[in-house]
Amino acid sequence: LKGPWFVSNMSLLYTSDPQNVQYVLTKNFANFGKGPEFKKIFEPLGNGIFVAENELWENQRKTAKSFM
Repeated sequence: LKGPWFVSNMSLLYTSDPQNVQYVLTKNFANFGKGPEFKKIFEPLGNGIFVAENELWENQRKTAKSFM
């Protein structure tokens, strides 16, 4: 499912297929950036795991994964 998000004109890509989720989150994360609109909307959350990108996100993900 792809389409605009209710809060802005951002286009989002939704998936619930486990293989797609694994691909996006572990193998090809760099190609699915959040973009400036997302960062603007979620700026109050700081650089938490849901907002962070690239190396910062990878470090936070590894830390979170260690608690699972």
